[in-house]
Amino acid sequence: MDACAGKQHCDSNKLFSAEVIQLTGTIVGGRHHYVKMNVRFKNVTDHPIILAYVTGTSSGVDNLGNAYYFGRAGTHDVSTQGIGLLEGRKADTQFQLDPGESRNAMFGIIRYEAARKPIGTSFTYNMTIAELHKLGGTGVESAKQYTLNFPHLPDRGW
Repeated sequence: MDACAGKQHCDSNKLFSAEVIQLTGTIVGGRHHYVKMNVRFKNVTDHPIILAYVTGTSSGVDNLGNAYYFGRAGTHDVSTQGIGLLEGRKADTQFQLDPGESRNAMFGIIRYEAARKPIGTSFTYNMTIAELHKLGGTGVESAKQYTLNFPHLPDRGW
């Protein structure tokens, strides 16, 4: 079964589907182009799952070939809201979905010093989401990681 059947801006696997339901591009600080996406995750299994964004994996490219990233290389990744993070050996288990449940999270990518340069009209976005398992006590492990790809996201018409 394809959990994305008929959904244009969606990627899925046997665990969950993720659908970009909104994209907004803005100029930040008069110099940088920031693209924010609202992504709806849905548990497609018959058991609860815990998902987390793998920090540093958010990136994209516009239709002109311009690269976008979560932030500057070597900096702390603060590009997401509403979902837990997997950062090195530290994992946040706040994003649990019951069977059939959906929740949204926000993701942002930026292109620095872009305001006076051509900006594309569509984007391909990639990120990695980890499935987390709680262990005895306070332990958590990353069971599997899924790289998601959302090609041809338009900057208008949402």
